[in-house]
Amino acid sequence: MLVKRRSPRQETSIHPTKTALIATVVSMLDAMSVEEITCDAVLAASGISRGSLYYHFSDFSDLVEHALAVRFRSAADVSIAAMATAVNQSGSREDFRDRLLEVAHSIGATIPSADHLERAVPFAAAASSERFRVTLSAEQQRLTDAYTDAISAAQERGWVSREVHARTVAVLIQAVGLGRVVDAVSPNPMAIVEWDRLIRRVFDSAITND
Repeated sequence: MLVKRRSPRQETSIHPTKTALIATVVSMLDAMSVEEITCDAVLAASGISRGSLYYHFSDFSDLVEHALAVRFRSAADVSIAAMATAVNQSGSREDFRDRLLEVAHSIGATIPSADHLERAVPFAAAASSERFRVTLSAEQQRLTDAYTDAISAAQERGWVSREVHARTVAVLIQAVGLGRVVDAVSPNPMAIVEWDRLIRRVFDSAITND
């Protein structure tokens, strides 16, 4: 079974001003935290008037949420492509396992400025905004579905145990990628090599049949 890359979610055509405002915030998020971005700074950087901003967005938070969604969607597209590649280009169970570890390790790294703590920002935003939760949940579902397809294909090839549920594995891989968030504020963070060694053992014993 050849796993196809799921197409990025298609957006209807939007006004250039709205696009420019979103792009401005996306660019700013590459260099600063959400809390540091102000409406005045966005207007100054974009050269767009306050009236135009509030014409296209219900409030400033709405604009920031659109930018967070764009970043999440872009990162999801990269991860989906990596999972498809892991299945389609692997020649053995061991090869697939190694590629799976690479995918888990790289989750979130597609956002240029994001340290591990920053990876949790979209989820924190969704917790305080029902509007954004709906948007993020659709993208998260698309990502999980693509991962599930890849794991199911690997099961057909005998690379992943059929005793585990494909969707559960899909969520686990994402959780591994985000797991280091809890260590991001520690004054004595764990050694990455030990984290990777543990995840490899988990994958070997519970997922890839070794």
